[in-house]
Amino acid sequence: MIERSLGAPDGFEIVERKAELLRLAAALGVRCPKTISVAHEGCDEVLERVRYPILVKADGSWGGKLVRIVEDPEQAKTAIRVFRLPSGWPTALREFIGRWTWLSAAPSRARDGAGVCLQEFVSGWPANRAVLCWHGRVLAGISVRVHKTVYTFGPASTVEIVDLPEMTKTVETLVRRLKLSGLIGFDFVLDSENRAWFIEMNPRVTPACYLRGGAADLAAMLYAQMTGKPSPLQGCDEEMRGLIALFPQEIQRSGTYGFGAAQIDVPWDDPQLVLALLKSAMKMGFVKRLGMRRQNRQSRLTEQSKDSYPEQPGRAS
Repeated sequence: MIERSLGAPDGFEIVERKAELLRLAAALGVRCPKTISVAHEGCDEVLERVRYPILVKADGSWGGKLVRIVEDPEQAKTAIRVFRLPSGWPTALREFIGRWTWLSAAPSRARDGAGVCLQEFVSGWPANRAVLCWHGRVLAGISVRVHKTVYTFGPASTVEIVDLPEMTKTVETLVRRLKLSGLIGFDFVLDSENRAWFIEMNPRVTPACYLRGGAADLAAMLYAQMTGKPSPLQGCDEEMRGLIALFPQEIQRSGTYGFGAAQIDVPWDDPQLVLALLKSAMKMGFVKRLGMRRQNRQSRLTEQSKDSYPEQPGRAS
């Protein structure tokens, strides 16, 4: 049942290890940034050798919560210490302990098999492709370019559906090699030449999975694949075009109900769900908002890298 739902188990460990996944992708000829695992001890030599800025990432994380851009070895060491602490600890406590070398003997996530890696920083615009796959074959997919995120490296809040063949090919290559099944998201960065750099995979349902672009209706196709029956959902919604403000992510980002010129992604046919999501978005705690502001302070380098790009870079059809 697990294999039917998720795919071949021999790929599970690779999927959970960011550095291992990128190493496999590079071996398959996929365009991706250099990524290396950081040993538990003796990483000083590696940190002195790499070119900055660079990303520090932790396995077993999601939503960009354990991703940090650093500009020198000292910042990298601090991030590594923070990311190695147990993920269940409060963020403020992990941040405090991680800043002090003499506390580095505290319990570590590494003992639970979670690793930390360094990834080459590729400047550009985030993008992702959500797909429905079945036993190593992609049945349908939808690609989006991300215009805004809830916080730096966080979930998308405003997107635009695009057609980028390089992303499509990359995803098909990885799905086939790992024999994946189910709804999965793949993260990319689009550089100034509109080249797609694969940076990460999310083995779960992602926000783009329910959007409609062209003939893609991933939920309807999953229903049809599982039951062998035509889906009553197929073709019910119109194709979404232009900017799409994801709900409630854009409210979480802006703290207001204004969506500008973007198409609003709201499930109006389920008012109880809409009300629950609105209450959740607007009740975001003070501590959580402070954490988002701290993460957004990291946006300086990423925003500077976009300043020289056209407003609609890499739009393909």
